[in-house]
Amino acid sequence: MIDKDKLTSASFFSKKTPRADPASSVVSGAPPAGYIPVRLTGSMGRLSAPAILHFRNYTFAEAIELGEMRPENADATFARILSQMCWEKFPCEMLHREEVKEVLLNVYATWWGKTLDVFYYAIDENKALSVENRSVASIPLTAIRIDELPTGFSEPIVIEEPIDHQRVGFVLPRLINDIAAQEYINAKYAEADASFSDVRVAIRMSDRDGSPLNLGSDRLEAYEDNERRKRKEEIEVLCALQVFSIDGRVLVDLDEKLDALQHRLPANFFSEYSAERKKNLRFGVNELVTFSCSITHQPITRRFPFRLANLVPTMDRPRDSGYIVSFGGAISMDGGDGRSDAGPSR
Repeated sequence: MIDKDKLTSASFFSKKTPRADPASSVVSGAPPAGYIPVRLTGSMGRLSAPAILHFRNYTFAEAIELGEMRPENADATFARILSQMCWEKFPCEMLHREEVKEVLLNVYATWWGKTLDVFYYAIDENKALSVENRSVASIPLTAIRIDELPTGFSEPIVIEEPIDHQRVGFVLPRLINDIAAQEYINAKYAEADASFSDVRVAIRMSDRDGSPLNLGSDRLEAYEDNERRKRKEEIEVLCALQVFSIDGRVLVDLDEKLDALQHRLPANFFSEYSAERKKNLRFGVNELVTFSCSITHQPITRRFPFRLANLVPTMDRPRDSGYIVSFGGAISMDGGDGRSDAGPSR
């Protein structure tokens, strides 16, 4: 569960971690072997995280968990595992989603391979994606560009209304926003969801084997109304968590933010904030990538979504990781590293 203290407005501006900022390695000590520096090029310390954090590789258990996670638990799983992997013990739920992508790409490039081979693309982009008109892109990680936040950017992002001059401050969403919104909705609708468990089972079976939905129209309509209410409230929570202040007064917690959203803020503020984000505040992994077409062997450019799950390595795919395989090495039975000057016995 999310600590509610991490949902206060002040928490988005705290860069304090259990260990000192990695830049002050004289005080904190250098990270041990096995950790790489990840420079968050897109944000460069302008959000909650410092510009550089250090991460290790996935353990076997962590790689398996990421490979097996359910979509509804993905954000919380990523936040927890990346926090475990981070030498500074930075709470990675406070990373922006684009910062998380940068971390995953750096870990992948260091230990798992130099290309991503998980995306289909249309060979002829003027035709629909189909079996005949698709191939798997082999994307060199060096071809992926990172866009930076504008120079001089800082939070909050203040939008001022031109008539009454009301001013509303916003902060960009972090991973914690999506986690908290889901937990909030799950808790609030737990009883209602339990009452519709039979409907969800019937829908899953119908989707799987095409069996008819043996449900009354009233029952199905009640379920759909419940789902619509959940989606509406989840959007409200996600929007509320991005509100930082009104007329210079900082809104302290989620309840206060929701009250402001529902009773005090005209919708125009969010449309202006969303427009500003789309126009001037796009940063992180650029979705447009130029790579070599596997059919024509000519450079082509396509757009790829780069969702977090796409950037997690699978255990069963061969890759150019640089690992060296040998056979018949000496085995140490005394807890040593297994190396021997004598070589294998004959």
